[in-house]
Amino acid sequence: MQKTSQIKKRLQPAILYNEDQDNNTQQTQLSFQNETVKEDLTYKFQKSKSKKLRVFSDGVYDCMHYGHFNQLKQIKDMFPDCHLIVGVSDQKAVEKHKGPTVMTAEERVAGVENCRWADEVYYPCPWVLSKEFLEELDIDVVCHDSAPYKIPGADDMYAIAKELGKFQATQRTEGVSTSDIIMNVLVNREYYILQLIKEGYSRKDLNVSLMYYLKLKAKFLAKSIICPRRPQFDRKVGTH
Repeated sequence: MQKTSQIKKRLQPAILYNEDQDNNTQQTQLSFQNETVKEDLTYKFQKSKSKKLRVFSDGVYDCMHYGHFNQLKQIKDMFPDCHLIVGVSDQKAVEKHKGPTVMTAEERVAGVENCRWADEVYYPCPWVLSKEFLEELDIDVVCHDSAPYKIPGADDMYAIAKELGKFQATQRTEGVSTSDIIMNVLVNREYYILQLIKEGYSRKDLNVSLMYYLKLKAKFLAKSIICPRRPQFDRKVGTH
């Protein structure tokens, strides 16, 4: 199996700036939802104080978003001095169990590599974490949200880590997921098609017929005459 190189450069904390403030702008560190876990839980899993705790968390990480970042940050809040290994799911396994991804495997890996909370990235990560896999990587604890993820022949793909006493639950960030991102693009697809054609993409690139393109153009032209301002997006939140 191939492993990506360890991330050596640590990124500085992201800063939010309020443009309404004066020159002595107060800098506020970027905050995320669900920041409720602040207790250092290292003692629960650390076998030796001389050995840094090795934590593993896996996922697809397609169209990496703040829900992914929040989950990895939660792990660093719970285990401040740990070595966090993030497993990126194997492309073929993802396509088999969930369907096609928006991003390639290389793009998904790059997204995690550039996350400040990931110390190391492992790809391709197996779909199910076996006891042998955890022993091979010398993993002390596996972190993921507590929902049981069913797989053929088992009710929970994290059952092995839980049985070994090597599982710590994280909180899922509600209201954001890769599926939600895709859904919002599809809901507003007509606007995006016209916008991309305006930016230079061809109808062939977008797999759009001339008849459909002319129909969309007429529709948005009529809307702009009736309501001459930027169209409002339909923002929807799914259940996944």
